[in-house]
Amino acid sequence: MAYAVADTDLTSLQAAALVVSITVLYGIGIEFGQSMIPDRYFSVGDAAANALGGLLVLPWFALERYLTFTPLSELLSV
Repeated sequence: MAYAVADTDLTSLQAAALVVSITVLYGIGIEFGQSMIPDRYFSVGDAAANALGGLLVLPWFALERYLTFTPLSELLSV
């Protein structure tokens, strides 16, 4: 997700908020979805772990101004 928004016009704060929000909501959605499958259940602990995983991207947004974005197409043409 962080790489997907790397070349947008969003500020670092906006991009971080977008990426973390989508990741957290997706993780919670997965938990709701699996609660509808037999022998599976919604777990607050798993939802929290998914949210923590989404938060682990935050250092990227602090460091990205020091990094150079290279489009994947450029890497593949080598």
